[in-house]
Amino acid sequence: MISSIMSRFSGLLIFAAITSVAAQPAALSPTAIVAFADGKTLYVACGTGNRVLGCDIESQKISSIAMPLAPFGLALSADGLRLYVTCGGPEGFVAILKMVDGRWHQLGTIQAGHTPMAPVISADGKMLYVCNRFDNDVSVIDLGNPARPAVWPRRSWN
Repeated sequence: MISSIMSRFSGLLIFAAITSVAAQPAALSPTAIVAFADGKTLYVACGTGNRVLGCDIESQKISSIAMPLAPFGLALSADGLRLYVTCGGPEGFVAILKMVDGRWHQLGTIQAGHTPMAPVISADGKMLYVCNRFDNDVSVIDLGNPARPAVWPRRSWN
């Protein structure tokens, strides 16, 4: 199953590169990938391209979601209606996207640390954990109250 998906996906990336050269930057720099639960849709964070690509495996259609900064990580909610995108830089953040009528809309952002990446949603869907690469810490975000993220630990790992 996985090899079948990856085989189809590699063909999809070639298709995307050929058909959208004029519309996309020359280098997209994929940094993260997440699959919808049914395995039919993949989302790819493209760091240099400042966008997230939505890739429909069956139809081979590509959609593009522009991001304000380079995306480094992706986490998809269990119901597939929210996509959390970590966007890098010294004052990094998590962009919250919501699926409405088949299109992604940005709801807002949550402050994170320096170069946030590798977001993970807890099993119960209530918490979001984000590694802050150059701060040597983890943002712990209560998705019920995202305006007040906590940081763990407050000390350096060293």
